Amino acid sequence: MARCKRHNVRMPEPYLPNTIRTARLELIPATAALIRHEIDDHTALGAALNAVIPAAWPPEELREVLAFFANRLAEQEQQIGIGPWVVYYWISTAEPEAPRLLIGSGGFMGPPTPDGTVEIGYGTLLTYRRKGYAAEAARGLAEFARSHPDVSQVVADALPANAPSVGVLARSNFVETGDGAEEGTRRFTYTPYLPSVS
Repeated sequence: MARCKRHNVRMPEPYLPNTIRTARLELIPATAALIRHEIDDHTALGAALNAVIPAAWPPEELREVLAFFANRLAEQEQQIGIGPWVVYYWISTAEPEAPRLLIGSGGFMGPPTPDGTVEIGYGTLLTYRRKGYAAEAARGLAEFARSHPDVSQVVADALPANAPSVGVLARSNFVETGDGAEEGTRRFTYTPYLPSVS
């Protein structure tokens, strides 16, 4: 099993393609079918993810876009199959004796660009914020992406006023490197060899 020694990120097992494991999380790639369960059948989603789905799921900022994501993934799956450059469900595995629990989601905004850039985004349920999960997941996603031969850099965009998001990026070894894609945002680039901010 491949491992990023610096951040103790366990890379995907051969029999679980594109699943990412970190110290306290299992990141499971979304499919169109899973997102449809997310919209209208939490029992089926929980069974598929082998996890408890909180009543507050999904986070408010995701509710308006789930149908769009499901349709886009369905088209992608028909054209090229299920690949790694999707959103991932974040399952907490922090307590071995406790139930697995869906606490957040985030992943890639699309496949690598021609210059090898991939962008990540993320969101966590309010109850599980400020516990280090988002930073841990962001590092896991970045290391997973960097293990791919077509990726040369991993980036994320954030508004400077969004202190929690900027803080997550700082704790994940992302460094501000310029303007983001949308007006007013700043771009942050993963720099794995810097000491992370505690």
